[in-house]
Amino acid sequence: MNFHLRAFSGETDKREMTALAQAFPESHLHSTDLPYRLSSWGMDDPENIRLWTDSSGRLVGLAVLQTPFWTIDYACHSDAGQSLFRETLGWADRRAERACGTASGRPAWFVNVFTGQVERIQALEEAGFANQAEVGEGSWTKVLMRRPAHDPVAHFRVPKGFTVRPLAGEDEVQAYVELHQETFESKKSKSPTPWHVFHCSQNINYCTSHPLYLFPVCLHTYLCGSQPAAGNPA
Repeated sequence: MNFHLRAFSGETDKREMTALAQAFPESHLHSTDLPYRLSSWGMDDPENIRLWTDSSGRLVGLAVLQTPFWTIDYACHSDAGQSLFRETLGWADRRAERACGTASGRPAWFVNVFTGQVERIQALEEAGFANQAEVGEGSWTKVLMRRPAHDPVAHFRVPKGFTVRPLAGEDEVQAYVELHQETFESKKSKSPTPWHVFHCSQNINYCTSHPLYLFPVCLHTYLCGSQPAAGNPA
């Protein structure tokens, strides 16, 4: 398959990027939460993003240098094979080198893969990445948990004085942003960025209200039948 590299062009591309990752959740750790990640300030610089299409113009691959997360987000269509993954790594390496010393740069970058993705792990190691799962103190792994959607849901009581309700539209965005900034001790989250997430069908945002507090809760719904159980960054 021949691939064509093109630049990122805006919100329409974000929808296609999300659809690509969510079409193959068994291959990508970040699928249901990708709309949130595509709202990060790392997307402010289009040079941090590249897309790959096939001869018909169909999106088959993407790579994003997510500066806030120190992570290279990616997605590859199952028809594209291993060669496209290697191509995304090559682009990301060149972009990371150019970004050194700028606001988009980081001294190290991480890529998430699942333990069973042997070919991807091999490609990463050949590109100079090192598995962080077994490096002694500071080792890092992620566990992806799943729950069958048809299983009964236990009944939980909301604590007295609290009410769980949907966010009250755009008027409540600023309160959401301010709480996000306080919780993570960062001013990087800003309006209207979180509002992009509220409109994504896979991300249902609710808040837990108390007379003195607003607690945002983002629910990610796994609709697919199979999700891998664990993933290691390499």
